[in-house]
Amino acid sequence: VVGGAGNLGKAVINVFRSKWAVANIDYSENKNAHHNIVLKNNADPDQQLENLKKTLTNFSPKFQAIVSVAGGFTLGDISDKDILSSTDKMLQMSLLSSIMTGNIATEFLDANSFLGFTGAATVVKENNFVIADYAVGYCLSKISVLHLATFLKDSPKLPTGTKVFTVNPTTMDLSLIHI
Repeated sequence: VVGGAGNLGKAVINVFRSKWAVANIDYSENKNAHHNIVLKNNADPDQQLENLKKTLTNFSPKFQAIVSVAGGFTLGDISDKDILSSTDKMLQMSLLSSIMTGNIATEFLDANSFLGFTGAATVVKENNFVIADYAVGYCLSKISVLHLATFLKDSPKLPTGTKVFTVNPTTMDLSLIHI
């Protein structure tokens, strides 16, 4: 579970751990995970990915599911003076973590497995993508995650039979997560 130390990630790990050995990949540990892979802030992303793959190899050669629930929410209007930094933050939290998830899936997913991402229903309306004026970076990052998942569902780089899915909540009130 990429992002397994956040509120949503903790809920997902708590459900999964009753049936499977679960690894948490995040910037902090989740004591309920069977294994924690703690990423380093401000590390070179390509080097971090390489280190992650080495660590995953020691945990398990193949996985039945890899799910990214990493993300967050940052406000940002296109006219804000800090729109670039708020958008960069959202791209780091949602999109790059999803790209990392997709990359490790090409090597570590088993055949007939699952690959999941967290999108947002608010960025899709009548099969078109929508950018809310108060959350430009958030919307752009979630639209990109949905595009990534769509691309990966037909990718020959994933193992045979991989099912790619997105969870697209309309709103996420973490106090309501009682899985």
